[in-house]
Amino acid sequence: MGFLNNLSIAKRLSLGFGLLVAMLITLGGVSLWQVGGMDREVNEVTRGLMPKQKRLGEIESEVNEIARAMRNMLIMEAPADIEQQRTEILSSRKAILGHVEWLDGAIANPEAKRLLQGLKDARTAFVASQERFLSSVAAGQKDEARRILLEETRPLQLVYIKALDALTDFQDQLTAEGVTRVDNAVLTVQRVTWALMLTGVL
Repeated sequence: MGFLNNLSIAKRLSLGFGLLVAMLITLGGVSLWQVGGMDREVNEVTRGLMPKQKRLGEIESEVNEIARAMRNMLIMEAPADIEQQRTEILSSRKAILGHVEWLDGAIANPEAKRLLQGLKDARTAFVASQERFLSSVAAGQKDEARRILLEETRPLQLVYIKALDALTDFQDQLTAEGVTRVDNAVLTVQRVTWALMLTGVL
């Protein structure tokens, strides 16, 4: 206080104004830095992670469609109905392939890539079993087709779903971590703002 008492009113005002300007610059700099970080994290969550989760969800939906169509082929009698189910299987398979190829190009995380490879391997085995099933149905060998479905295709489908769930869970974890980083950045800006406001009042 002695130092301030020795200053003229003009110098005190200049010093106070200078301190306020410095605090505003500090606040602005910290805010811009944190906002830039938040923008990157929000983009990663909304444009990177969420679309991947959506694709994974669509893959699981198509896998279930394939399983339903295969069961239908065993109980249907009309050739046209059976062929319609086969067409739906091929359509779902094509959609899944598109999603997998998109994910292959979009995923960069090493662990996610490893899990994606597991998913691709499980899909290859599942599709091969589907082909054996379809061949048996086309040949009129429904008993053999039923055996393939129950003893081979169904277990491979469960392996496929397990691989899909593993990748989905990992992507969920990455999303949660990204959201946490955004929350922390917001908290930092709030704390710095309150600290500088209190300093300004003092």
